[in-house]
Amino acid sequence: MGPRSLPKLFKILLNGKSSIRFLIGSIISLSFSIAVVLCASGLMDGFDHSLRSALEFSNGDIKIKKKSGYYLNSKEFQKKLGAKLHTSVLDFQGMLISPKSQGVFVRGISPIAFGKITSQNFSELSDGVYVGSKLVEQMKLKVGDAVTIAFPSSTAKEQGRATIQKFVIQGVINHHIHEKDMRMIYINKDTLLKIFNLKAQTTNSTIIKLKDGLDSEIVALDLQKKLGREFIVSPSWKEFEILLEAVQVEKNSISIVLQLIVIISMLNIAAFVIYVFEKKSLEFFMLRSLGLTLKQLNMFWFVLLGTVWIISCLLSLLGVKLCNWALLNLSLFKIPGDIYVLSQLQLVLNLSDYAIVFGISLVWLILIGSLAIYRIKKRSLAVSLKEGFA
Repeated sequence: MGPRSLPKLFKILLNGKSSIRFLIGSIISLSFSIAVVLCASGLMDGFDHSLRSALEFSNGDIKIKKKSGYYLNSKEFQKKLGAKLHTSVLDFQGMLISPKSQGVFVRGISPIAFGKITSQNFSELSDGVYVGSKLVEQMKLKVGDAVTIAFPSSTAKEQGRATIQKFVIQGVINHHIHEKDMRMIYINKDTLLKIFNLKAQTTNSTIIKLKDGLDSEIVALDLQKKLGREFIVSPSWKEFEILLEAVQVEKNSISIVLQLIVIISMLNIAAFVIYVFEKKSLEFFMLRSLGLTLKQLNMFWFVLLGTVWIISCLLSLLGVKLCNWALLNLSLFKIPGDIYVLSQLQLVLNLSDYAIVFGISLVWLILIGSLAIYRIKKRSLAVSLKEGFA
């Protein structure tokens, strides 16, 4: 038997509807199990990516805040920041008292500078306010409506008193984080400075946008040393650090558990190999008697398993695409933002994720396939031909 032995073996394998159905079922089973592992991993990474992106969208890459009180955004302070793109903001707690009462987080911004850092559009912001999308939805407000906000006093003498101001809604902003969309209100920083009678450079927070490729945590540590202990410097994602760490732990745990599904699909493939060999043992051993070597037979089985693996991986990619489309487009998969922070998820996978999942499935396939082939090789040629003719 020469190079034509492989096609003959495949012809024997595919002869009969039961064998073809078993093969198709094994491929679908393996592709489904790989897709499940990829989707679980991509869902966790998607949550991590979406949350970090949303936080950068509202807070830039790094946030600087003084432990207590205000500070001046002076030239000396800016010199310590270096050439990084930054802007100062004024953050206050307040109370929206019309049309309903609701605690809010008021942020005074310089519209153009803040927009460059967060990529949000505040071009229409002048004397009015921009309101979070969920807050607008809950309060049944719209652009052009008037709202009243109560601010706490900024001086010790007037502690306990509130400053009440009325504003017109000039725009709606969507942070893609439920908590922020429910509480955030943006006001022109100059307007807040007048309300609280503060100097022009007064601020209590600064946000920074980094160049691509820089590690926000490393830069934050460097700035912390320069600014001293009176300031708190942290990456934008720090406020959800515990949640992000929990997601990574859950990702690793689920990926390990889901390997059981992959192993079950591998057992189906092992059962297919044994089933085909038992059913078509006479044809295989007839070829052995005509000169088919064990090396050629082994090559056939591993080529078969490799083909099954490749087709399964390709089908799993299709399954991942369908799952991602469903998450983004079907209301059935919309999650409650007040519980899960985000109201919508997407799958995020990189090459390393595919390499790990596909690689592990290939290792399982080779291991279990080898055990099945080893069982076949143990059978005697003479005994098998006798059983086949009998």
